[in-house]
Amino acid sequence: MSGTSVGFIIFGVMLALMVVRVPIGIAMFVVGASGYVYLTDGNVAALLNSLKSLAYARLSNYDLVVIPLFLLMGQFATHGGLSRALFRCVSAFLGHRKGVKLIAEPWDLGEDGYQVGNFPVGWTEWNSRYRDCMRAYWKGEGSLIGELAYRITGSSDLYAQSGRRPYASINFVTCHDGFTLEDLVSYNDKHNVENLEGNRDGESHNLSWNLGHEGSGQKNLNITKARGQQKRNFLTALLLSQGVPMLLAGDEFGRSQSGNNNAYCQDNEISWVDWELDSHNKALLDFVCRLVHLRKDHPVFHRRHFFQGRHIMGANVKDIFWLRPDGKEMTNKEWNLFHARCLGLLLHGDAIEEYDERGRKIYDETFMLCLNADAHTILFHMPKHLGIARWEVEIDTCFADGKRADRRTFNTSEAYPLQGRSTVLLRLMRSPKHRENKSSPA
Repeated sequence: MSGTSVGFIIFGVMLALMVVRVPIGIAMFVVGASGYVYLTDGNVAALLNSLKSLAYARLSNYDLVVIPLFLLMGQFATHGGLSRALFRCVSAFLGHRKGVKLIAEPWDLGEDGYQVGNFPVGWTEWNSRYRDCMRAYWKGEGSLIGELAYRITGSSDLYAQSGRRPYASINFVTCHDGFTLEDLVSYNDKHNVENLEGNRDGESHNLSWNLGHEGSGQKNLNITKARGQQKRNFLTALLLSQGVPMLLAGDEFGRSQSGNNNAYCQDNEISWVDWELDSHNKALLDFVCRLVHLRKDHPVFHRRHFFQGRHIMGANVKDIFWLRPDGKEMTNKEWNLFHARCLGLLLHGDAIEEYDERGRKIYDETFMLCLNADAHTILFHMPKHLGIARWEVEIDTCFADGKRADRRTFNTSEAYPLQGRSTVLLRLMRSPKHRENKSSPA
């Protein structure tokens, strides 16, 4: 029997139960639970696990009633072939309206609930794979530079095949559910006791790292410095990745919830935003402002199309080069090395191959982004295939303001001392004549 047929039968059962004056809550629960179990071939365990996943000691009546019904609705859409039709209706109703953006949080309870990458053209998605990859990479886990490359270039493995563009990926490291950025680098475990659920609520798998001390580390200057650097790493990667960056309110100046990663029920200092900023908060805010301006001013950081990794006609360069620390191009065998935690990418401003609203080719400056999640300093050599060149340091996250104090530049024969757990952005210095001829249109 199809999901649609079951839907009509269950709708009739629901009406019958209401006619005989069965309380609406009981009727909803019976209908939702029985329908869900039927459509999942008698999988009672799936229903129980979905309820259990809420991690509540005592479910409220509302939760108990509505959750099976939500699960049933999802099964109707899947088994009844209604998903595509539903999305087409929503897109047709809203998609043509000026300024409307269709954004999905593409996961839910129950089977087939995780749908990252599966939404149709016209929709954008919170990219949780970006979040998990970034957290694991900066925590120092291995065998990740291959996936890291996908995530910082717009996740073409998730969105290109369906015809979507890099902006289908809503990139984020933190959101309203879970740790703030400050807590992500300050706590290994959640601290939700004040939610009165015995610390059982909230996500336990956070991929967080406290850098040696649980909670506030203000008395240890080394830990405070390391945490500041990690925050700048996350923010730099987020705001310079292809796709659409999403920043949790307060992360731009280091807001903390004291380790509570499920603060929806806290209408107090735990979840409030304190706008009285100290010097450290202001320094982080200034750093984020610099990153935002960099992203807005340079189209190479927000391309409309995915990178091709091939030579561009008329430019004699690839649109992107993946670099090893020795300055040479990555080879296939190096992408899955467990010990590899350092990666560079060269973004050619002459190879964007896109046009503005007036039909003019878009040019930008050329940048090199270097990421090092290893604990040790790595000498990252300048690429030699560009010939004689000088590089200016735009961002170095090992400095509190992201700027080198000596304003030093580096030439082709030199190597940049990429500090442990740091990110560096370098800009290829152009001659005034080249900038005039290859200017990026406003």
